Amino acid sequence: AVYAIIGVCALIKVFLLGYLLKNKAHPVFRDAQPIFCVITILGGIMGDFTPLFLFGPISTLRCHGFGGYLLVAITLLYGPLVIKSYRIWKIFDNPTMKNVNLGVGKLLGALLSYLLAEIVLIVVTGFTKPIRSAEFMWSAFPQYPEKVRYQCDASDSPFDIIAYVMGGWPLLFALYLAAKTRNVKGQYSETKPILAALYTLICFGGVLLVIAYLIGDT
Repeated sequence: AVYAIIGVCALIKVFLLGYLLKNKAHPVFRDAQPIFCVITILGGIMGDFTPLFLFGPISTLRCHGFGGYLLVAITLLYGPLVIKSYRIWKIFDNPTMKNVNLGVGKLLGALLSYLLAEIVLIVVTGFTKPIRSAEFMWSAFPQYPEKVRYQCDASDSPFDIIAYVMGGWPLLFALYLAAKTRNVKGQYSETKPILAALYTLICFGGVLLVIAYLIGDT
């Protein structure tokens, strides 16, 4: 069932990607900057395949790979929204009327540079202080004999905290910028949808983070 859900979700995004590429000359898609829409869809497809890391035997490679893969997927999925929020803010929150030169190439370079920094972080911590596979004793009930099980242990690795910061602070910054420019008017204004998307992600991430730490020791 899980494989079927993953396949359906990914297939929907593939059709969406095809529709975008076919109609990229339409004013709606042209103003939305198709390259960033493509990156967002690809990040969504990557995110769909994240649950596959939860299947199979526990290993250090799998534990660290899950966190790294998820960080890259989130950056690809929401990074374009951060970039767009910054661009809108620089253009419209500009009391000095200074000419703002933020073309697609410059914005794309900033996104790819940030993504490269994340990949370097994943690789370096993977070789030095990875999220590792660790043994623990487990039994279904107190009267049952204990068995050796394995779990992912991040207690000796800084990667999870650094990943939360690198994945979270741009979203908070973009949420602030999107809130400041929420009343910007335009034929195809994206400010309010971007604000809603960022707000939903941050709220969901905050709840998930609390739940993960509350049940992590049990």
